[in-house]
Amino acid sequence: APPAPPAVTSLVERVVFLAQAAPRRALVRRSPAAGGAPVAPVEAQVRFDAAAGTLTVHKPGVRVGEPFSVELIE
Repeated sequence: APPAPPAVTSLVERVVFLAQAAPRRALVRRSPAAGGAPVAPVEAQVRFDAAAGTLTVHKPGVRVGEPFSVELIE
């Protein structure tokens, strides 16, 4: 079989949220596979940059093109 396209095997490295005023925790929720059991949310590593007003979620553990959401928690 031919190798999978890069997007299928590549992991998301980071997600950057703009206009953030305070550090927060981040929960990453992956969508379950069709007919699969729900996937428990995972707390991701974050870095807050007060000067830039950004919150960066590092290595959320999802593949490029995979449905997921990030919930910011105070």
